[in-house]
Amino acid sequence: MVLEHWDAGGRIERAQQNSMNLSEVSAGYSKQVEDAFAGKSAAAVRNEIQKFVEPVLQSEGEEQYEALQKLLKRLEPFRDIFADVDRDPDERAAFALALVNREKSLQ
Repeated sequence: MVLEHWDAGGRIERAQQNSMNLSEVSAGYSKQVEDAFAGKSAAAVRNEIQKFVEPVLQSEGEEQYEALQKLLKRLEPFRDIFADVDRDPDERAAFALALVNREKSLQ
């Protein structure tokens, strides 16, 4: 199953049905991540993400989810990066994790 071809709605639901974790779901957001890193607010977005790389990647479970929610709160002013991301909190967390993973790969 190729995650990148899923529609925005239902990723988490399908992931739960297939026993996928948040990290696996986040892999389906590669296009949205690339858009966020190339958009007009990319520098500011990356600046915010950089503050959360360690807290997110050095935690697991509920602690990681809380760190992702804090990152999402910081990214709220950059609404354009969420254009193709479902409003579901779990979908947003998966997207935030994808952003963090991309930022880590660039360091």
